[in-house]
Amino acid sequence: KEWHDFIVNSCQTPATMGTGDLHGNITRLQRELKQIKYPGVTDEAGLRLGDPTSFLPLLNFSLLKFSRHVALCITKAGYELQGKTDQRFVEASFKLFRDCLGVKTVLTA
Repeated sequence: KEWHDFIVNSCQTPATMGTGDLHGNITRLQRELKQIKYPGVTDEAGLRLGDPTSFLPLLNFSLLKFSRHVALCITKAGYELQGKTDQRFVEASFKLFRDCLGVKTVLTA
C-alpha cells in the first residue's frame, strides 16, 4: 500500500500511453529520462524495435538508482531486484508492477 501511494502521489503526468504513436512514446520516454537525470545513453533504435536489452538499463536506473527512497520501498515491499540475472530482474520488476501498481503487461519472446 505504501509503495502504491508513493508512486501514485509522486506521478506528475498520467502513466497512460497510446500504443500507436511509437515516435511520440519514445520522445516522451526520453523527456522523462532527462527529467530524472538518467546518466546513460538511450538506444533509440533498440527501443523502436522492442529490444529488451535497450530497456534493461532504463528499468534498472528507474527502480534501483534514481531514488534511494524508491529502492527502499521496493525492498520493504518484499521485492528483491538487486543481483538478479537480466531475465529474473525483468520477471521481478513485472511482478512488482502487477502486484503493487496494478499494471498488467504481456511479455512475449
